[in-house]
Amino acid sequence: MTDKLVNGVKQAESSSKSGDDGENGACLICGDKATGKHYGASSCDGCKGFFRRSVRKNHVYACRFQRACVINKDKRNQCRYCRLRKCFSGRHEEGSCSK
Repeated sequence: MTDKLVNGVKQAESSSKSGDDGENGACLICGDKATGKHYGASSCDGCKGFFRRSVRKNHVYACRFQRACVINKDKRNQCRYCRLRKCFSGRHEEGSCSK
């Protein structure tokens, strides 16, 4: 939602781009500010780069815990396995990441 002034009165205006896809909102992977739709999912630059590097280099990660790590803005770098799994569940598409 954005505000606009009409005749000196502030009115709420819903954005036409808002929705469940998170575009121009929060990253679907870590919740940070999304910079756009990357590889099929609305994501931040950090998750975009992490996903691209992981796919291009065919990284295989392991979780040191129970594969249930919290992935958010502050903890997204603590478990690469759970972060990549969340990238795929957040609709990132491996095929759209050209090698």
